[in-house]
Amino acid sequence: MMGMPFFRSLRGRFERRLVFNSLRTNLQSMAYRLIQPPPPYGPFRERSQDELKDYFRWFFAVMDERINELIPAVRATSGFQIWRPDYSPASLDSLGDWFVGQVETRPRTQEEINKIAEALKFPVLIPISERTLSERTLSLTIDVAMYFGRVCKRIIRR
Repeated sequence: MMGMPFFRSLRGRFERRLVFNSLRTNLQSMAYRLIQPPPPYGPFRERSQDELKDYFRWFFAVMDERINELIPAVRATSGFQIWRPDYSPASLDSLGDWFVGQVETRPRTQEEINKIAEALKFPVLIPISERTLSERTLSLTIDVAMYFGRVCKRIIRR
């Protein structure tokens, strides 16, 4: 069998890649602390004015901490070790490239699917997705948004 060593080698590389990706995700998860927004959780439209004001204060109070959490997470990724978080528009290009590679999903629970279906105000012909963004992805989204806001603020001040 002429091609068998090639396929064994290919299989081995694929298995090593799966293990590497699993280890990479575990290392990234260990190094990166997920954001912990204050309760109540859920849509902003369901919060009281006082709860929204509390969230607003919290958001700006943790912004520096969260950006400082984001920087080593980006730099821990191969190809982004020299990312310069200098709040320039160019830094957003690199950050966006990095973020695309970080997006992960997870399966939705049946309870989550049922809750979405119950909240619908009218019948929907498109089925509810069985997947949703992971907690890590949601956390990174907020951190990236905070960094983006800082870049915009710096540009506007010029």
